[in-house]
Amino acid sequence: MSSAMNSGAQPSPLRLMIGAFTAFVAMQVAATLIALSYPRFLPPEFAAFVRTKQEGLHMPSLLGGYFVVTLALVFFYTRVRPTSRAGAALLGYILYLAVFLGGHMVTAGWSKVPSWPMAWTGFFDALIGPLGGLVLDLVCRGRRSR
Repeated sequence: MSSAMNSGAQPSPLRLMIGAFTAFVAMQVAATLIALSYPRFLPPEFAAFVRTKQEGLHMPSLLGGYFVVTLALVFFYTRVRPTSRAGAALLGYILYLAVFLGGHMVTAGWSKVPSWPMAWTGFFDALIGPLGGLVLDLVCRGRRSR
């Protein structure tokens, strides 16, 4: 992991802001598609806790949550400075797995939400992280990094 993630060139503040915004948009699109698919794949005992198609997603909550995690991704990206696309994707995956799988399991611990579906959704939500890492890296360093 250290060869894929060590010091590299620091992106300019403008590139970092554009990269963060672009990564946020890409992750939000992917997150929305994943969230819309949950009712089809979750076990019946979880149905009472998932918004129906008629209710729609609660976008302020989704946007706010992904904004916070995007800020964390940018923070760690600038400190770890991955030297490859694989390193950027790995950074995104590690961060998102920690946030979403960890957060979902903690929520299942204090709420009445079943833990298995929460772990399952946390795992799928974490798959958005590599996309964010790749998009951030592509914008910040351009095409020259592989």
